[in-house]
Amino acid sequence: MTKFPQALCFLLLIIFFVSDDMITTKVNAKTCREFKANSFRCDSQDECVVICTHVQAEGGVCKNNSCWCKLCEKI
Repeated sequence: MTKFPQALCFLLLIIFFVSDDMITTKVNAKTCREFKANSFRCDSQDECVVICTHVQAEGGVCKNNSCWCKLCEKI
């Protein structure tokens, strides 16, 4: 019975680190203002080369789930 809380804690830690990584971006928007203006592209080899729409930017993901965009605070 004592192993269950430890396993649960370990699982929660894994979920925390994975979800935190997904929110982080690889796109090179210089500022959140530029990000909101949709004036950037994901341009490295392992990212999509798609301009994010405002809605996609708010949701934090580019088209086809190919890359993650930074979630910026409202300016």
